[in-house]
Amino acid sequence: MLQIRMKAAEESKRQELRKAGKTMLESERLEARRDAVTVDERDTLDYLCGRIEPLANKCDDADADGDDIQEDSGDLDAEGKDNKHLLFLRSFLTYLYSRNLPDKNSKIGKSVNTFINILVGLQLFDICRNRSELNETMLFTASFLVRSVAGQLSVELKKMYNNGSHLLHDQVKTLKDKGRIEAHIDIRIQENISAAENYLALNELIPNSWRLAPVTSSKQPFVTFSERELAAFFWKRPLLKQRLVELALLDEDITTLTSIKDLEDWIGGREPGVIIKHFISDIDPVGLSNRQKRKAGHRGAISLISLDQIRDHLKLVEETKPRDYHQGGYIPQGSIRTDGFLVQVLTFKLRERQDARFKRLAEEDMPSRITTTVAGTNSFLQEIRNVIRSEQDIRELWPGKDVDRMKILTLDGGQACVVGAFAHLPNGLAGKEKAEEGSSMDGIVITNQESTSPFSQWATTLNPVPASASTFTSAQPPVTDSLVTLSKPAFYNLAVKQKAVYQPTFRFRRWLENEKMATLQGEEDDSIAYIETHLPPLRGQGASVVEYARELEQVEQRLKKFYSGDDHRYQRHHWDMRRARQAEYQAIAESLLGIVGGSLGRRVEDNKSTDPILIGVGLGQFSSKSRLSSLHSTFLSYFVQKARSLGYVVVGLNEYYTSKKCPRCTHFVAQVTLRTFYCFHCQIFHHRDVMAAENMCKIALGHLVRHERPDYLQPINADGTYPWKASSDEGSSTTSSSVAISTSADRAPGRRKRTMTASSQDQGRRGKSTRA
Repeated sequence: MLQIRMKAAEESKRQELRKAGKTMLESERLEARRDAVTVDERDTLDYLCGRIEPLANKCDDADADGDDIQEDSGDLDAEGKDNKHLLFLRSFLTYLYSRNLPDKNSKIGKSVNTFINILVGLQLFDICRNRSELNETMLFTASFLVRSVAGQLSVELKKMYNNGSHLLHDQVKTLKDKGRIEAHIDIRIQENISAAENYLALNELIPNSWRLAPVTSSKQPFVTFSERELAAFFWKRPLLKQRLVELALLDEDITTLTSIKDLEDWIGGREPGVIIKHFISDIDPVGLSNRQKRKAGHRGAISLISLDQIRDHLKLVEETKPRDYHQGGYIPQGSIRTDGFLVQVLTFKLRERQDARFKRLAEEDMPSRITTTVAGTNSFLQEIRNVIRSEQDIRELWPGKDVDRMKILTLDGGQACVVGAFAHLPNGLAGKEKAEEGSSMDGIVITNQESTSPFSQWATTLNPVPASASTFTSAQPPVTDSLVTLSKPAFYNLAVKQKAVYQPTFRFRRWLENEKMATLQGEEDDSIAYIETHLPPLRGQGASVVEYARELEQVEQRLKKFYSGDDHRYQRHHWDMRRARQAEYQAIAESLLGIVGGSLGRRVEDNKSTDPILIGVGLGQFSSKSRLSSLHSTFLSYFVQKARSLGYVVVGLNEYYTSKKCPRCTHFVAQVTLRTFYCFHCQIFHHRDVMAAENMCKIALGHLVRHERPDYLQPINADGTYPWKASSDEGSSTTSSSVAISTSADRAPGRRKRTMTASSQDQGRRGKSTRA
């Protein structure tokens, strides 16, 4: 409505000035758009989403970056009487729940009534109240039920209009710098209008404008309740009320408890989680040994501490740098999340400081970027060349460890295979039983090969792996790289197929499809599949959010009954699918850590073997071309979080050439099938992801021994130098590279590379015919 009205006012002003023989100025255009919005409407918009603060306009500066966009944590316990946006939403949602109009004498109530009248005028809402229902006493007051929803809605509106205006401004500024927007157009964020008006003005300037659509699905979302609200719910039930009174009277400071106000005062002085412990979950078990607590899992790791202890802990946090903070366990927040089927206890994690999430502290104060689990894996998964630069870095990462006994586990994610792994074990297979050659599990293929080559021999073993006689000759002579020509290293290969991990999802989808096609007796067109497919489109030609909302309102009860009915059938099956998927991830992670003698149930310092362990993860990114979404990114993120939380060193590895060259002889390989490669020099077949993981293991070895990447996995300049090597090593780089490309002095490296590729492709065709 506002967008149409502001455009009409702008065009009307332009026509008026054109008749007078004048040209509209930018200031006049903005003024016409501002006048199109009434005072009441702008006040309502300000209540829905606060105006953008003046400091946010520093994104106009050339030195500004995206870190200025503030994230709202959505902490509902931090609300106050001054938070007019949250109070406005709570008042409006309370009206929707109870049908009692807000108080017209209060400022918030007047604004809510104005908003309701606007919705009625737009035919988006009808005021229909049943007088008998209004006089009926409700078991729970509406304010308790809508507080969590209002808090989440407030956060979403801020992300959409406030932070969305920042993101749109960045796009518009880029277009203006490229000359695609006229220079006189004012793209600054205006402080005298609402955030929604800024959003609409900037959205009109980009070619593909953003479109708003309903974000709430028919599935029952999670809502949050504090312990005070839980106590108010329990107070309405006689048996629970009696239990609350008995629990409160155990406190020596409480002599009587006659009202819910007395109950709230008592809860405010107790440790967070006391109501949750006695009524919902047996967290913080008492009298358990350390082994029993570990077996209890997170319930045993959650500790209830008094308010005085919390104050002491906050003082410790203020005085301690995030790098030096090493507390453990979890502290309850005093609130829960639930969707009516699943209950989650919210806690604070003590092992790491969460204020380091946005990386706004000094580098020397930040936690270790190699072992931290804060802020996910994308921003902290550093490439190994930025981690291991010298022997000093190795000693700092593994203090007091014998690096000659280093175990290396490298992972390569893929589409057909979620992960391909290669584990190098120079100390034999200590900590894990040997697997038989060619043994396999459902969806998992494992092979092993033994050796007695210690870490100290990595840099001195120069004999290449012997290869059988071949009828084809390579266009590139063998490279005598000491990090490549390992003589039969001890290793495990492991490849996990995507379909094996997707089985829980497949079962859930089959069940859901059958349930959606089912119809009620006597009603042929009342299936969920029919209802969802006949809703108006939200995208494309003829899309309309208003029509979609109107049609959705008519079938809302039928959808709610299916997705969140009293029997919880959909939620139970969805929960089982998620748990089964999580169990698949846990089984894969347990197998990967088990190869190097670890486990998900213990930290790295608790392993039987004290050998140092390095885990490398490929940094390659790709998009899925099949109907199934690739699981490699979600699993690798899960695995990195788990491994780092257990104390393992996890680094990133650049995947350049890792899927192109044989790790045994360094020659290019030919593709036989989609996931199978063949090396004509070694006359062996390679699994694509396992081969890439093995090459990444050689990269990790290179940085551990020589602090640089192996030569055969580096790009080569036209002059025969390696651009990825440090400038201080240019002399040695040129010498080694001259050996690698000495096939012909007068052949250009670029031409030689293309010839080599053509030769390998030709060999690949021959390999297919020979194999067939």
